[in-house]
Amino acid sequence: MSEAGEKSMVSSRKERSIAPDVMKAIAIIMVVWGHLIQTLYGDITLVNDTAIFRIIYSVHMPLFMLISGYFFYSTNNKTSFLSMCVKRAKAFLIPIVVWNVCYYVIGLLFSVILCKAEMLSFVKLAEEITQGLWFLWAILFYSIAMSLAHCLKNVTLRVVCYFLF
Repeated sequence: MSEAGEKSMVSSRKERSIAPDVMKAIAIIMVVWGHLIQTLYGDITLVNDTAIFRIIYSVHMPLFMLISGYFFYSTNNKTSFLSMCVKRAKAFLIPIVVWNVCYYVIGLLFSVILCKAEMLSFVKLAEEITQGLWFLWAILFYSIAMSLAHCLKNVTLRVVCYFLF
C-alpha cells in the first residue's frame, strides 16, 4: 500500500480514548486492594472501621457500573433489541454456567476426597448456577431492561425508566 493510502486510513480511523481503560485499571486495583485488606485484617469489624476500605468499597463498584454503562450505551444504539439480547446472553450465560458447574464439581470432588460423603445433587447444582456470580446475572438483567427502555418512543417515559432501573 502506498504511503498516502496508509496516511488516509490512519486519519480516517477514530482515535481511541484511553480514559475508560485508565478508569478500569484504577477500579481493578481498588478491588484487589480491598480484598487484600479484608484478607490481612481477617476480622470484618476491624476492616469496616478503616477509612481506606470504606473509600474503596464506596467507589470501585459504582466506577465499574459507570464504565459498563458508558460502553453499553454506545453499543445499544447500534444494535437491535433482539440481537443485543442474544449477544448479552452469549456473553454472560456461558461464563456463568461454565464457572458455576466447575465450582460445583470441584467442591464435590473435595467433599469426596475429605470423606464428607456428599452426593451429586442437580438441585444444588441448579442453585449454584442461579445464585453464583450474582453480579453477572444483575448486569445481564439490567442490560436487557435498559434495552427495553431504549425501545420506547416516548423520550420522557424512556428517561423515567432509565432512572428507575
